[in-house]
Amino acid sequence: MKTTYITFILLSLGLFISCDKNSSSNSNNTIEEVAIEEELIVVSKKQFNNGRMELSSPQLHAFETRIQVNGKTQVPPTDRASLMAYAGGYIKSIQKQRGEYVQKGQVIASIENPMFIDLQKQYIETSKEVSVLKSELDRQTALFDEQISAKKTYERTKADYENHVVQLKSFEKELQLYGFSAQEVAKGNLGSVSYLKSPIHGVIEELNIHLGQYIGSEDKIATIIDTKNIHLELDIFEKDWYPLKEGQQVSFKFSDYDKDWHKAELEFIGKSVDATRRTVPVQAKVIDTIDNLVPGIFIDAEIRTDSKSTWALPETGFAQNEQLWYVLKLANETEENYSFKLQKVTIEQEDHAYKSFTQASIDTTAVYLSKGIFTIIDFD
Repeated sequence: MKTTYITFILLSLGLFISCDKNSSSNSNNTIEEVAIEEELIVVSKKQFNNGRMELSSPQLHAFETRIQVNGKTQVPPTDRASLMAYAGGYIKSIQKQRGEYVQKGQVIASIENPMFIDLQKQYIETSKEVSVLKSELDRQTALFDEQISAKKTYERTKADYENHVVQLKSFEKELQLYGFSAQEVAKGNLGSVSYLKSPIHGVIEELNIHLGQYIGSEDKIATIIDTKNIHLELDIFEKDWYPLKEGQQVSFKFSDYDKDWHKAELEFIGKSVDATRRTVPVQAKVIDTIDNLVPGIFIDAEIRTDSKSTWALPETGFAQNEQLWYVLKLANETEENYSFKLQKVTIEQEDHAYKSFTQASIDTTAVYLSKGIFTIIDFD
């Protein structure tokens, strides 16, 4: 049988290695090669405590089946709004800047257009005509009731009055769209400047204007986003779609700058597959409170779809050499020392905290080094 060799680093802890065979060793050496199957690693309890090592037996740990996905942060459509001008005009003033937080109804910019004066004049003139026509309708109604005036004259007067009322209401609604008060206009307070106000609470994501610029009714002036309801937009491959259910837990981290894992929860699963990419859109609600979270950040995520309990050890009790994994099994304990046997294992399941190896090689009643293995061995 071929014997595999590793290098044991005897650090300042002053670790000892005992051999089942009788062999001499140089006590001055700090690095020795030993055979995996034949050697025991002896650590004094003082060294064990100084190295903050830990022992534990395998314990049942719930391993979750996870789907690895990518995506990005995004805001729902109801929390994103575009600011339009409704009518063309020249930018008169800009009162907010990109990145500023605004309240709903707060002025972002203003535009100037002489057409606004014409509209207000039409409103005033129509308002006066309605007043005159109302008086005439009252007179014709009285004459008609007394059978003095013809019915045709009465009906013509009534129709004329009602048409002018509709026109007046139309002008009033148009004034409201442009930000003018019909009551103020009726008092003679006319203006050529319309103030453009934020339709929602949020942060100005885009501001596409400058002073003196002409803006048409179809041009977007600004984009405002409310970041309080940011969610995750994930693309799930068709082969991974079936086990997904709303309410399943999602762990995610930011791909480029933050390695901490955060929590989210599936809240929407798409009902169609993208014909080109063969993916299903999925949306997850962010559970954790994350400062300064903005839309458009790429993320790596894991969706937990199933859970199975099996015997496992903390990941801090495992060491890897190329494609092979090892643990240290407690072979003997004296008043002064711990003796460990190096055991090669095959990993079956793992997560961020625990690893499970094949049930044939794990001894659930045995004790293993669960923390500090890298203090003892180094495969470099």
